[in-house]
Amino acid sequence: GALCYDAGLSVNMDYGPSGAIGGSGANGLAPADALKNTFSYSSAVKGYDSNSGPGQPIPIAMNNSYTGLLGMINPNLDAGYPVILGLVRYGLDGKTQVAGHEIVCDGYGFNLQVRYHHLNMGWGGVDDLWYSLDTIETTPDYDAVYQCVYNIRPTGTGEMVSGRVTGLNGIPIAGVQVSASVDPPPPPPTIPLPVRDSTNDRGIYAFRDSFFNQFLGSNTSYIVCAGRSGYFFQPHPQSLYTT
Repeated sequence: GALCYDAGLSVNMDYGPSGAIGGSGANGLAPADALKNTFSYSSAVKGYDSNSGPGQPIPIAMNNSYTGLLGMINPNLDAGYPVILGLVRYGLDGKTQVAGHEIVCDGYGFNLQVRYHHLNMGWGGVDDLWYSLDTIETTPDYDAVYQCVYNIRPTGTGEMVSGRVTGLNGIPIAGVQVSASVDPPPPPPTIPLPVRDSTNDRGIYAFRDSFFNQFLGSNTSYIVCAGRSGYFFQPHPQSLYTT
């Protein structure tokens, strides 16, 4: 109970009478500040669509790539870190926000090429299910994801980048050593060690802060290289922006 109390206090939660509609509420992005300032996390990033304005949904993906909501969620899940999502329900005009809910997203997967995310709704296990975003079919439904708190880590401040290595047949390859090096490299003696990871049984790798305190910096270009005996991989350039 003490942890729940402190968590609510840290985000200035408003509480109403028991059973009241909208019995509690807070700014959906407040956990980012609370995690860093109250609970001493080193990183927590606020995500929303600055182009559409407050209360509007975050595009799932832009240009068929991980640049919208998926770019916030999936690299974190690949690295083993959950994210916080803010759900919104609109009125009859499809624009006015009438309700919201804050949840935890802790996994994703595919079924028949349809992407699903596992959402913990915070209702004692009720409706903790796999959802195809933005279809949040609860009772009542939520219309969209409009806020996201991601890159939540107790230590480390680098960008979170992940990827998947497959063969020409589309089958994932496990045990591939993947590294990211600054491109072009800075002059000696400041050349940093590359950030490394290896693919799991699903071919997924995720760059995170390493044991040598190496991390992917913002607004930096990298060259991603992969290697495994018996395979040949082309280097892949990657440019990062600021989250």
